[in-house]
Amino acid sequence: MKKTEIMLVLVLVLLTGTFASAQNPKHDITGLWRSSDPGTAQYFQNGDEVKFIYVNKGFSHYYSGTYVTPTTVKGTMNRRNRSNGCLTNMSVTLKVQSQDSFSTDWIAQDSNCNLREGQKGSVNSQRDRKMEESTWY
Repeated sequence: MKKTEIMLVLVLVLLTGTFASAQNPKHDITGLWRSSDPGTAQYFQNGDEVKFIYVNKGFSHYYSGTYVTPTTVKGTMNRRNRSNGCLTNMSVTLKVQSQDSFSTDWIAQDSNCNLREGQKGSVNSQRDRKMEESTWY
């Protein structure tokens, strides 16, 4: 094979792998969600991409992730202490059980703020249909 043919084959293999890795999410989790923490998280899903913001009395959270299987989202979350600005980075996995339920597993990636690197936690979330129905915007 010539060098250009090898490059073409390599590009095609890489592109095929990229498209093949895209997932077809089983559920759309766009909406308002609640967990055991006070407050409501707002999720936005665009294809394989998921983002959310969650602000409570002590912290603001911003998450960005991607579906890696039809029911699993992996990504990162920035957690900022609202009183002093301290920022913690976390790896977060969402396991979507249904249109109205998912679990979240997180791992702190540093020892900033009040978490230690490697610290783990889990929380279950439920869609807040009542709030979604009463939100007119």
